[in-house]
Amino acid sequence: MKKILIASVIAAMAASSGAAFAQNSTASNSSFTPVGPYVKGEMGWVNQDITGNAPNYSKEHLGGRIAAGYTFDINRQFSVAPEIGYGYYGKESFSGMTPYGHVSGDAKFHAFDMSGVGTYHVNEKIDLFGKAGFAYKTIDVSVNDIKVSSDDNDGWTPLMGVGAGYNLTPQLQAQVTYTHMFEHQDYALDSVMAGLKYTF
Repeated sequence: MKKILIASVIAAMAASSGAAFAQNSTASNSSFTPVGPYVKGEMGWVNQDITGNAPNYSKEHLGGRIAAGYTFDINRQFSVAPEIGYGYYGKESFSGMTPYGHVSGDAKFHAFDMSGVGTYHVNEKIDLFGKAGFAYKTIDVSVNDIKVSSDDNDGWTPLMGVGAGYNLTPQLQAQVTYTHMFEHQDYALDSVMAGLKYTF
């Protein structure tokens, strides 16, 4: 009876040790931040870099973007995520005299983007990330309150970005991101935005 009791105690201790080792192993292989679907919203400074024969504009430098993605772990330090987003990248207003009289109008800049995001988890609080992909840029132009077709200015262009994040809670992260959308039809877009990312 004593031998059976001793054997039972040893078996229980071994099982407990194995469970603790498995738990520690799982924890060491997981990232500091949650994996899975996420959404984010951000606002900040934008700039429309226009070249060619475009006239001088007065620029509005406030823009915003919303996005969604899904984070996958590579290991404890690195993760990747596909991400899609849609942003408003400011407005440029113009006015002046022409042979047909005074003309005024504005151009509003938008973009739909798809990118891959790679994140390095510095520690439990701080992330550094970079992204690369493509954006479909569009311009809504109106002259004397009449919308003008601008399909010739719409199109795909590469994008790149870098940023940093700080974990406020295990699910909520504050982020700052710089993004450059390369030139297409004589204009490029740059932005520096701050926002929040929530992982479900």
